[in-house]
Amino acid sequence: MMLAVPTSMNENLRWTVHCLLVLSIVWCCNQMGCHAGGGRRHAPMLSTQSQMMDLYRQRISRLQAQGIVDDLSADGSTLHQQSDTFSCPALPPRNTTSTSVHSLHPQDVKVVMAMGDSITAAFGAMGTQGLAHDLLEWRGWSFSMGGAGNASTLPAFLKHYNPNLTGMSLGEHEWEFCWGLVCPERRHPELDNLNAAQSFAMMYNLANGPGDQLSYLIQQLKADPNIDFENDWKVISLYIGSNDMCAGCDNKTTWQPVSYQQYKSYFHQVLFALKASVPRLFVNVVKLMHVSVIHNATLHSEYCRTMHESVFEWECSCAFSDTAEGRAQRKKMDELTVQYNQALEEVVGEISAVKSDSFAAVVQPGFTEPVNGTFPISFVSTIDCFHPSLAAHIAMAKVLWNNMLTPKTEKRATFDYQAPFVCPTVETVLAT
Repeated sequence: MMLAVPTSMNENLRWTVHCLLVLSIVWCCNQMGCHAGGGRRHAPMLSTQSQMMDLYRQRISRLQAQGIVDDLSADGSTLHQQSDTFSCPALPPRNTTSTSVHSLHPQDVKVVMAMGDSITAAFGAMGTQGLAHDLLEWRGWSFSMGGAGNASTLPAFLKHYNPNLTGMSLGEHEWEFCWGLVCPERRHPELDNLNAAQSFAMMYNLANGPGDQLSYLIQQLKADPNIDFENDWKVISLYIGSNDMCAGCDNKTTWQPVSYQQYKSYFHQVLFALKASVPRLFVNVVKLMHVSVIHNATLHSEYCRTMHESVFEWECSCAFSDTAEGRAQRKKMDELTVQYNQALEEVVGEISAVKSDSFAAVVQPGFTEPVNGTFPISFVSTIDCFHPSLAAHIAMAKVLWNNMLTPKTEKRATFDYQAPFVCPTVETVLAT
């Protein structure tokens, strides 16, 4: 949301009313929680990072006193290391830059960006690091945006072909989170750079409300002296929907997720706004993974069961309940995932109907179908047995990269993280 300065008495009155409304929404959401789908999010409404940390420490200490410890395999930072090493050969420099997004080579990409939620922010990616460092976003290792020196991420792959790539997020810091309709400005632009993702964000937050992600990106793009806003080629990755689905999901109320129609409407707004406001843009629209896959991966872990029930019980709780009601809700969530992914397809189809040399949106389906309906338990963070671990981010980066270089009719929906890297040649283009 971009707010204009009032220029008349009537505008000043409207400005005042708007500010009062925003303040009331912030207070309301901090008191009881809210989301764009009309229901309530029943997370602990804690106003500060320290309060969240205090609660986390209390609960973890209680588990340790009960003798419940991490029974997952190692965090997974070295799992599949050999197959995940990016060893594609370098290519000779290009003499010219593409003038059309439909002939865009990896070497042409100058800027990377992302919008999304805690997954893109890489919350908990490093697993338990000691209580003082647990509730962090490890943005330098985010699958789609990480720029840490040793990271295996999409930007690292692109930078192999263009050393001047910019926009990557760096390092780690405390949570940046949204409360339903409102995303307070708690950003760290010196580390986030063009990773606009915020924990708890939903599709609505990408282009609506205070602190919306699109406004942040445009502001950062135009302020960076190393970016030619009009002429540099940019890649943005969008992966969001888990919070839309989990909104209102707890044991106290009826499940009230953001509906297919609402999700599609918000995505339509985001995608068309990107096309209208950001020149020379390739958009990765990444399809969602089924939440039930996480349930399947953690089903036999006592540690994860306890984390879901006693520590992060407010974190999409209906995805993990083994009651009859929980199984029914999980089935509905899987059905809604299919609907959300269909919404992504439909909006991309609509915007792609009008051809453009400056803009392309491409659906990347590679996260949709895990092999055998699950993945290694080392792919979930030991922080909460819900968010992706570092091993998962490494796998996700590879799958996304391979999807980007594969023609539409040949893209694989299977989360095949053990497949070899697709290595570009001088003729390779990002598939549109």
